[in-house]
Amino acid sequence: MAVGDTYVELGTGLKIATGRPATEDQAGYGALVWTDIEGVISLPERGDTITDVSEPTLKDGRVEHFNGAKDGGVLSVPIKFIEGDAGQVALVAAAGTNTVYSFQEVDSDGVEAHFYYGRVQSVMRREATPNSFKGYSASLAVNSDRFTGTEES
Repeated sequence: MAVGDTYVELGTGLKIATGRPATEDQAGYGALVWTDIEGVISLPERGDTITDVSEPTLKDGRVEHFNGAKDGGVLSVPIKFIEGDAGQVALVAAAGTNTVYSFQEVDSDGVEAHFYYGRVQSVMRREATPNSFKGYSASLAVNSDRFTGTEES
């Protein structure tokens, strides 16, 4: 990689591991057993939203803004069904269980990976159209900060 290089998202991967890391760093996420989730079509915007805490004072009527609660949100991930894929099997089994899972996104440039943990809320069948494959839409509820490190297998 050189300064000024650009990259496409083609080649980005998603992995799942049971449980949360003992520590939210490379060693903690590296100690987990990872399974690739094949067939991921796209990943939505990711990262925390931060609540705006604000109110004006009576004296000057000026609103002061402050950063409040962080929320990793619920990611809706469309997936093309692939028969026998271990990652998809794990997602379907995880749906609605309240068991904590860790997730790893591996950037297409192969340099960075992004880690977080949360719960699989649901795995629903995607809309069926004449121009779509059979598939799922997985709802991943993010309950941690995103740690940026290197790929773990």
